[in-house]
Amino acid sequence: MRFRIDLKIEGGSGYVLPMNYQYELSSTIYKCMSRSDADYAAWLHDNGFTDSEQGGKRLKLFCFSNFRIPRYTPKDDRLHLDCDRASFYLSFLPEKSTAVFVKGAFADQVFEVGDRISKIRFRVMNITILPPLSELVTAGDDGLVEGVFQTLSPVCISLRNPGTGHVDYLAPEDPRAAACLLKNLEQKYKFFHGSDYAGISEFEFELLSPSHRKGIAIKRFTSQETKVIGYNCRFRLRCAPVLLDIAGDSGLGEKGSMGFGFIEAR
Repeated sequence: MRFRIDLKIEGGSGYVLPMNYQYELSSTIYKCMSRSDADYAAWLHDNGFTDSEQGGKRLKLFCFSNFRIPRYTPKDDRLHLDCDRASFYLSFLPEKSTAVFVKGAFADQVFEVGDRISKIRFRVMNITILPPLSELVTAGDDGLVEGVFQTLSPVCISLRNPGTGHVDYLAPEDPRAAACLLKNLEQKYKFFHGSDYAGISEFEFELLSPSHRKGIAIKRFTSQETKVIGYNCRFRLRCAPVLLDIAGDSGLGEKGSMGFGFIEAR
């Protein structure tokens, strides 16, 4: 289930936001959920959806976009906002993520996002339910849907390098990218439904614009600071409706709960 959350800026350290705010926004989302349902937020944070066949591997099946800010000026590692309004998109696979739950968690909330240098205080002004992605695209007679999409937060695709043991982040132009995206969606399906995906696996991913690399620092200014690489792009996707809605509700690619992979139909 997908939502747009409209915000009003109420103060903070001026109207200045760090460019790397995704980790802090993710933490804010957890806090808002815990106000509405502490047990659910704790479960989602500590466990996520698990798969016992993969050693209890965990997935947190929600996703959010970058802030949508009408007017801003980038300077060094800061965003200087020239307006008092913003918004972001938030989505969950819909086990408990009903409109009642989300509105209860976020309605009228006031929260701050930022780091030790600058932060902004936001108030939630409105929450709008958005249709599933599968309702916004073309359905074919073959059981597949097709549409053009834009990333609203960078898509993260990674592979473990067997030679170095390190993680390689793949650009969407990489010939391995489509297979990785499909495998990730099928894995999310299994985590959520508790069984292997047995539907149509035909999956066409075509890049329609040059991709733009985006490195996002996680836990900045701490000893645990790391950088995750994603890519923004415009693309065409053709796949089964259920897989498209999983991408819409939990992100395309990896690390949706850290602010990667939110996509919108164009």
